[in-house]
Amino acid sequence: MKIKNVPSHDILSTLKRQNSKNVSTIKTVYNECYKFQMNDLGDRSQMQVVFGFLHSKAYIFNHRANDTTNALEDLFFVHPTTLEIWRAFPMSTLLINHLARTHFENLQCPAHNVKGGGNFGFRSIAIALGRSEHDWLQIRCDQYNDLLSHYQEYVMIYGDVDFVNRISHTLNYSGLGFAVLEYWLVMPDTGILIANRYGVIVIYISKQGSSTWFLHRYDP
Repeated sequence: MKIKNVPSHDILSTLKRQNSKNVSTIKTVYNECYKFQMNDLGDRSQMQVVFGFLHSKAYIFNHRANDTTNALEDLFFVHPTTLEIWRAFPMSTLLINHLARTHFENLQCPAHNVKGGGNFGFRSIAIALGRSEHDWLQIRCDQYNDLLSHYQEYVMIYGDVDFVNRISHTLNYSGLGFAVLEYWLVMPDTGILIANRYGVIVIYISKQGSSTWFLHRYDP
C-alpha cells in the first residue's frame, strides 16, 4: 500500500479491518514504512534517489551546492512538457524570484535584470508584457484601478476583506522615488490581479515554490 502512496492512517485502518485482533498503532506503521524506505534506498542517499528520479524521468534540472561544505542549497527542476506548454503561450507572464534566476538562465531561457528601488516587481511585470520597465508606475495604477473596479470580486476570490485592503495599500503609491517595503509588489498574492488585468497566464517561481494563475475574466 505504501508503494501506491496510501496514507499511513489508511494503512492502519485497513489492517484493523482485515484483522480485528491487530494491535498495531500508527507508530508501528510509521516504523515499518521507514524500514521499507531505507531498504528501498539501499546504499544511495536521499539526494541520490532524487537526482536518479529526475534523470530517469527526463526532467531538466539544475542545482547549487555550498562551496565549502558541498551541501545542497537549492534545486531547480522542470519537466520538458511543462516547459513546452509555457512556451506555447506567448502571452504568458513568468515572474522569477532573483534566487531562482540563475537556474533559469542555465536552462537558456530569456531573463531580464530590472532595476531595484522598491519598484522592481512592477518593472518585471512591464518587461514581461513587452513594455519598458519605466512603465512601472502605470502597472501600479492599472492593478490598483482594477482592484477598485472589481473590489467585491476580489473579496470573493481572496475570501478576506482585510487581505484585499492590504493588497490595495501596497498598490496605492504614486511616488517616483524609492518605495519602502510596505509598497513592494506582494507575490504570489498579486498574481491573480496581473492575470485578470492583462489577460495573461502568470507563472511565479521562487525558492519557496511555484504558483500559476489563470485569468478569471478578461476585459477586452
